[in-house]
Amino acid sequence: MEDHLSLLYARKWEFAGKSRLWCRRWFEHAEAVSRLEAVWRAYESLRLDPTLGMSVWWRDHLDPHMNALTNPEGPFEGCSPTLTTPGRQLCPVTVWTTTSSEP
Repeated sequence: MEDHLSLLYARKWEFAGKSRLWCRRWFEHAEAVSRLEAVWRAYESLRLDPTLGMSVWWRDHLDPHMNALTNPEGPFEGCSPTLTTPGRQLCPVTVWTTTSSEP
C-alpha cells in the first residue's frame, strides 16, 4: 500500500472540511481491507492486458472503490490524522429462524 497505491492516489486530503477522508490505519477498517483486496486482485489480473487493462482498472475498480472509501460518510468517518475510529455501527439485521412443528 505505502509503496504503490499511496503514490498513485495522491490527493488533497482535507479533514476539517471533510471533502474526502482517509485513515492512516486503514487496515483496522474491515470495509477498507476488503475493498483494497478486491482492487489488488483486479490489478493483478488487468495489468497483464497490454491494451486497455490499466484503464479498465482505474475506471471500473480503483476509482469507484476509492470514492466509496474516501467518502465523508464512508468507513473512515470520524477518523482524522491523529484519530482512528474503526468501531462503526453495523447494519441492523433481523435473524430469521424457522420453527419446526415435527415431533
